[in-house]
Amino acid sequence: MSVFAQDSTIWVSFHPSSNQNLGFDSAKKITGTNYYPLFQLENGQNRQSSYKILAYGKSDVVNVKLHGDSSVQWSDLEFYFGKELIKPGIINERNAFLLLKNSEKSNDVLVYRKGVLIGQLKTMVYTGKKRKVVIIPIVRNSLNLQILKKELDWIYRQANIELEVTFETPFQSKVFNSNTIFTPPDTLKTRYTGQMRLLRDQYFTQNPNADRNAYYLFIIPNFSNARKLGYMVYDKSIGFVPFQKDQKKFGIQIARTLAIGIGALDDLWLKTNPTIINNLMDTNNGITLTHFQITELQRDISIYARIDSYENIKTGNGTIAYYFWEEDENGVILMDDKNPIKALKQPFKKNFIAYRFDVKYFLMRPFFRLGKYYISLLNFIFIFAIALVIYLLRKKVKTFWGNRNLRNFWRKLLFWLSFVGAIFLVQFSFEWGNSILDQFKKVSGPIPALLDLTYRDVRQVLFTDPEIRKQGEANLYSEILVRKKGAWEVKKRGHVLYFDVQESDTNESPTLRLTNTSDRLILPLDSINAFARTHYSVFSYLNSKGERLRQEVYTYDGQKVKGFKNNLDIAKRVLVFANGYRPTSTGQTFGENFKGIQAKGFEFPNSTNYIYNFDRYDYWQPWGAINQQFQNRINPSVTFYADGHFSVSTSDYLSLLNFTRISQLYPSRCKNPKKHTCRTVKNNEFTRFILPTSKTEKLLKMPPNKKGFAFRKMKGKIAGMNLLQELNPLPNMSENDTLFIVAHSMGYAYALGMIEVLRNKINFGGFYIIAPENAKSGAIKSEEWEQVWQYGSRFNLAMSDAPCLQDGIAPQSSVKGLSYRNRAFIPENRYNKKGFFDSHFIGYYDWILLLKENETGYIKQR
Repeated sequence: MSVFAQDSTIWVSFHPSSNQNLGFDSAKKITGTNYYPLFQLENGQNRQSSYKILAYGKSDVVNVKLHGDSSVQWSDLEFYFGKELIKPGIINERNAFLLLKNSEKSNDVLVYRKGVLIGQLKTMVYTGKKRKVVIIPIVRNSLNLQILKKELDWIYRQANIELEVTFETPFQSKVFNSNTIFTPPDTLKTRYTGQMRLLRDQYFTQNPNADRNAYYLFIIPNFSNARKLGYMVYDKSIGFVPFQKDQKKFGIQIARTLAIGIGALDDLWLKTNPTIINNLMDTNNGITLTHFQITELQRDISIYARIDSYENIKTGNGTIAYYFWEEDENGVILMDDKNPIKALKQPFKKNFIAYRFDVKYFLMRPFFRLGKYYISLLNFIFIFAIALVIYLLRKKVKTFWGNRNLRNFWRKLLFWLSFVGAIFLVQFSFEWGNSILDQFKKVSGPIPALLDLTYRDVRQVLFTDPEIRKQGEANLYSEILVRKKGAWEVKKRGHVLYFDVQESDTNESPTLRLTNTSDRLILPLDSINAFARTHYSVFSYLNSKGERLRQEVYTYDGQKVKGFKNNLDIAKRVLVFANGYRPTSTGQTFGENFKGIQAKGFEFPNSTNYIYNFDRYDYWQPWGAINQQFQNRINPSVTFYADGHFSVSTSDYLSLLNFTRISQLYPSRCKNPKKHTCRTVKNNEFTRFILPTSKTEKLLKMPPNKKGFAFRKMKGKIAGMNLLQELNPLPNMSENDTLFIVAHSMGYAYALGMIEVLRNKINFGGFYIIAPENAKSGAIKSEEWEQVWQYGSRFNLAMSDAPCLQDGIAPQSSVKGLSYRNRAFIPENRYNKKGFFDSHFIGYYDWILLLKENETGYIKQR
């Protein structure tokens, strides 16, 4: 019996053609997803729709196969491409092809027999994109450029992407050569290893004019884990691919690694069951792409980032300046050069001060660190005691249950109560242990843990040794580590260091001593006595009689300050961007970024509170260069970026779990703006048995997290001190400058902390508060500013937006101290850019720059 006799249902399937121009994505089963929409046949059977990728304005071809009753002819079928009736090109009685002409929009191909749908193909139309790729080998193995280009071209042509590939000559240095094996990188693809960063930095140092709008792939000898096929951080422009002899497979490796940077594509075999075979992101050297992968690869790219989000980028600011030097037994600083500044090692500024525990008792001495907790044997003894008490109580309770024949429910309840109680007690023991250790805190004095270590080793061990703790510091200080006879001693001092350089009448080298520290810059020879807003080293040169001949002043980065009196203090317009929460995930939209967080459940660490002169975390630039739009309006002399990112636990949501629950429950934007069906949602609280639904807006009416807001504001003070350092290379240079702040989301609380530090040290011009998080917990003095506006959704007000249009990430409330007249709301004509995620997305606030001069929220052109 034939297969057609067994199943007489008529249906049509679509397949890739050997003559096609762009990609084809055959429908496949992927557990837990609906990537391939279903259509129903006459017998009620469901079939999945495949996808064909089309180039805008061009034609392409797709194959068709007829299934079912063998008596059905091609002439019995009608094929529609959108509204256009098209005829198939017949190959034989079961196979044909369709020519899809001049596609300008994504239409379905629908197949009917006697008015009944028997086949469906989805199409996606994309304009062509070009991407520059630079391949830099550090191996001397020969590359077959023709094979590699052919493989790359074929793979990316599926997505209508043209790669402009450049192959460079081998790059080698004293550190990297053809034998260098690279350590395994982060499996989450979030950060580069130290080796990768060093290779990247060496290359771009030697090639300062390298194209910034390109992807760079380094061909390395191998990873120590030989199964690693390539590495790139999601959405970044630097990748590393191990060389292999099979050039065809090597080309696929390069294409796969590049896809992680261009489209943030995941390794599908880790997420799907069964595995998507023959896919580019699988391990079996596949070369095909799914339609949803192509969508990601086709994203508009406005910035090519070379650094990951975890890197410590060296800046000129930091509240604590660290100094290292060596002294003899008489306190004379050892010098290898006649220039005294070279005797001081000045590797970094930090926003925390290091101190150690002088713990005399063995049981209390910490031997490792778990997050913020320092663990000692006392913690383990406490945990053992808890376990022992629970065990003994359990035996007595079991006897008690046996005598009274209690039900299992009470047993389970008691078990979970004891389990939760044990976890609470363990965490309490960690907090308690830390509080005890704080009693032994010692900021200055010898550090036995650093005995006999070299400067290089001390620099690495200083912040990793469990006996040395870090504490955030908002005030300016110097932390000096001095070596004497192999022993290291730490000293906390003021941020201006004063040294005497005693010159000799002979040709002997001068002697150098630290004589004093202060918070003021005092230069008697220049008649200067002013409070210092950054770190300085002052060298007073003395003759053999002890008379001061001259003074030299150096900034922390070793630059000599010249002509204090002759420096022109030109008034500047200073613009500061304070960003909010940074999602760990990357998507085509802001909502997709947060959906990634919901799935992965982790966050970036809190802000390090440094000030940058570029968009360090790519928060503003990628979304229509909205930072540049503000700069064009404000016309600043200098622009800085402050990172106001902190955990969701500091927001009104209190936890990532709570945010995930509410965001998944919250309704999407209603399709009809005149008919909202989003007023109520399904009640998932314990009251659901009485009230099956509840008002949607109740999900957003959360008590303000004042503690979290205050924490972010406090950290903003550190950033404020760092901004003052940037603005005051010389004392009091910022007093005639004017400050403008653009703050988004969590950046509002952060900006308030900065403002407290900056008040009376700079003039206040404009404060532009966009979608502030927990605005009701902070307050501003609007009279201090020339112009203040708050922008966001209309919530808890007369004529508020429908629930589905509200900013769910940061439900809006009025900034205290600001009049209602100073609030500008998302315009009604932005309906399709409103919603739980969209109303908060900074990229959709470009409407602010389109406001007219007489409209609320208009920012003056400077």
